[in-house]
Amino acid sequence: AEPPAIVEPEAQLFEPPRRGDLVINEIMVNPQAVPDHVGEYFELKNLAGHTIGLKGLILRDDGADFHVVEGQHSVPEGGLFVMARSVEYRNNGGVKADYAYGGSFALANGADEVIVEYGGTTIDEVEYDNSWAVPNGAALELDPLLADPGCNDIEDLWCKAEVPMTGGDTGSPGVENRGCE
Repeated sequence: AEPPAIVEPEAQLFEPPRRGDLVINEIMVNPQAVPDHVGEYFELKNLAGHTIGLKGLILRDDGADFHVVEGQHSVPEGGLFVMARSVEYRNNGGVKADYAYGGSFALANGADEVIVEYGGTTIDEVEYDNSWAVPNGAALELDPLLADPGCNDIEDLWCKAEVPMTGGDTGSPGVENRGCE
């Protein structure tokens, strides 16, 4: 009889992220065209000089929200990756999402955090509060010239998205942000 096969855990196909490799550069906190539980999203931009693997990436806040990315997802060099509550384009307000984290991670409309970690290291985080001008029905976009994990901590470097999405809100998920005026 053959000995039983040893099943190895699925390996990461691409190099995992290190601090500063990914930047959070767009966040839809409060969609108006659809409910928050399907329309919230955020976008990551790859600043590394190579493709980044996302398997095992942790999404969390300082509260109870927690999600571990499953499956072999990657972001090419300079590429964008949209993480959303729902990938259902027809129901989520027209967001072309690359990955759905479902209900395990939610964005509070007043004050909250988006923290992206890998292997115990914070890759990037954005903390917003009631002093931020979080728009209703529009994403917050980081100026593409300032796509940096340090710059995205500064409220004044974010602006209201102006590009109409098919659902009626404004944002540019999966497309390079326009510059802030």
